[in-house]
Amino acid sequence: MWVYDLRTNQNFTFRTNPLTRAHLDDFGACYHPETRYQRQESERFRSLGYDELLKRDKVGLDLGGTGSLVVLLHGFPELWHSWRHQLPALADADHHAVALDLRGYGETDAPKAIEDR
Repeated sequence: MWVYDLRTNQNFTFRTNPLTRAHLDDFGACYHPETRYQRQESERFRSLGYDELLKRDKVGLDLGGTGSLVVLLHGFPELWHSWRHQLPALADADHHAVALDLRGYGETDAPKAIEDR
């Protein structure tokens, strides 16, 4: 699974530093959907294998199905568990469904606060 962490070394606020399209340019340069096998890791863009995901401290991960990938992301203040009813249905529809806790939610590790860096 490829993960792009937009929040690393960023501090977005509505007034002083709102998120803009330019903030996503690096993601566009890294993503390469047409040549995904040539992707390169960077500070923000990493590839995590299944075993590596399971080794992470306090990971909350559920996988199901074998077809096309569907990644389910929760909102505040929920957890991956919010998707527990959709996972079997997506697997039954021949999708490979992934639901995970986003960084800093549940029992996952969280990045340091900006003021603590």
